[in-house]
Amino acid sequence: MFFLPAALVGRALGRIPRLRGVRDLLILGLPVLVAFGMQIPALLDRIQPERRFERLAGVAFPAEAVMLDYRSISAGIDYSVEFEFRASEEALRQLVDDLGWGEGNLRGSTEEFHLDHDHGGFSKLTINWMSGVAVFEYVDV
Repeated sequence: MFFLPAALVGRALGRIPRLRGVRDLLILGLPVLVAFGMQIPALLDRIQPERRFERLAGVAFPAEAVMLDYRSISAGIDYSVEFEFRASEEALRQLVDDLGWGEGNLRGSTEEFHLDHDHGGFSKLTINWMSGVAVFEYVDV
């Protein structure tokens, strides 16, 4: 979907007299640059998943929290992202307050908070109060 327009732009640029010698490189190279450019946000999210957490949750990632695991699964236009992190009880309670989700569903030492989105997806925060481990899941469908 993005490669054909990039190739057409490369072809148009290749018609410029100064660039005729590198026309084939432009036609093939611009789609390759587009393909690599589309991977940059995913690479940055892999390096700093806290930034993606903040974009998806709409609140700051707890300052003292330690990211344990980050998973991102994309299937066409649907995707899910899961963040697993450890933080103190105070930081986790502050996160719940910041999210504004109110009371959760308490099951033993684990509490689950759930929010449905207008567009069909949902967010879920599961906190194990005994271990201080929380899992924030964002699903967009």
